[in-house]
Amino acid sequence: MSPHFFCPSFTKEVPSPRVDFDCWLRQLPHDKCPGDDELTYAMWQEAPAKMKDALYQIVNQVVQNGKMPTSWEGALTTLIPKKFGEEKI
Repeated sequence: MSPHFFCPSFTKEVPSPRVDFDCWLRQLPHDKCPGDDELTYAMWQEAPAKMKDALYQIVNQVVQNGKMPTSWEGALTTLIPKKFGEEKI
């Protein structure tokens, strides 16, 4: 939960008000690559209410317990070659 989002109590209250969670979700960037689950931020933003409710419950549970699921700790790094002048990297 990045501090540059303007949803004041989302990171301060446990459980966070749903309105702040929805605000946070709307402000996530659309142009990011998905993780191992292949779910993009845009997919979550457009998800049906039941899915958003489930995500809200999971995020609040993580905040309350202070522990992230170990499956969330992984990252997938993809190198994107870029061309600079005559050379390729």
